[in-house]
This record gives sequence, C-alpha cells and structure tokens, in this order.
Amino acid sequence: MKTIITVIAVLLVAALGAAAAAYSGWFDVSASHPHAPMTQWLLHTVMEQSVRQHAHAVPPIPADLDARLPQGAGLFRDMCAQCHGAPGVDRDEVGQGLMPQAPDLTKGTGEWKPAEVFWIIKNGIRLTGMPAWGGTHSDDQVWALTAAVLALPTLTPDRYRELSGGPPHSAHVHSDQHGGHQHAHRQ
Repeated sequence: MKTIITVIAVLLVAALGAAAAAYSGWFDVSASHPHAPMTQWLLHTVMEQSVRQHAHAVPPIPADLDARLPQGAGLFRDMCAQCHGAPGVDRDEVGQGLMPQAPDLTKGTGEWKPAEVFWIIKNGIRLTGMPAWGGTHSDDQVWALTAAVLALPTLTPDRYRELSGGPPHSAHVHSDQHGGHQHAHRQ
C-alpha cells in the first residue's frame, strides 16, 4: 500500500510540475533560437522512428518514378524550394526563418528510402513547418515530388531550371523593419 501511495505522489508531483512549466511561460517557443540539444535529439528521434514505422503502409514505388521527374521538379519549384532551396536556388525568407531549418535536399535525403520520402511529403512533419501535401495533391503528384527530391543532389542548376520550368513563381509584399515602407519580391 505504501508503494502505491508513493507512486501516486510521484506522478502527482510530476503532473503538477509539468502544468507549472506549461503555464509559467518559461519554455521559449520562439523560432529565433534552436532547441536545446536534448529537445532537438528527442524530437528528431521521435520523427525518424515515426516515419520509418508509418512508411510501411506506402503504396508500391511506381515503376516509372524517374519519368515523373519533370512534373516533380515543377511542383518542387512552386511548393518546396522556398524552404529547402534547390540547385542554384537559395531558400527564401520563409525558409530562412524556419526553426528547425528545412533540410537542404540538394545534399541528399540522408538515409531516407523512397517510401519514407513519399510518406513525409504526403503527411508532413509536425512542429517543423513541413506541410502535409497529401490533402491537396494526388499520390501521383506526391510520387513525382518524391522523384524530384531523390534527384536533386544529381541536378546541376541549369538542369534543374530546365526540368522545373524556371525560377519559383512567387511574389510577396512586406514592410521593412525601419520605416514601414513596402517593397515586393518577385522571382
């Protein structure tokens, strides 16, 4: 009986401590600074294991995956290069402001397998800014994006521009920090 009371007391103190931390505002949720190393390790490990576990349910890789590269490069240009960059294309302001930073896919996908890349593109990754494109794009389009992501490290800037149809199609207007003047960026 004493052991049960001790366990309940420890759990109660832990719950109260967690609630106090949550309501204190002590934890910095800003995207201006990286996570503490332990938090970064924990979030990354959970993400990796989750992707690997859930990617087992991905449909088989299409036999014509390489043929989907031109479509995928265009989709990547319009939806992904802003955050990830591309061959000869730097991340834009949105991508530079992400925390954690989106990976530079021109350097490869690490140890991610094609099915895992597909799963990430389709489902997104919480707490990273990576959207779930599966709600707005078909599996065929997600496979085309997968083909592009897998090919990025082998593409020269000229070949990427040729496949993707040119620079990203984006424009936005914002005020500068010093006087409220507005200016537009067009790419």
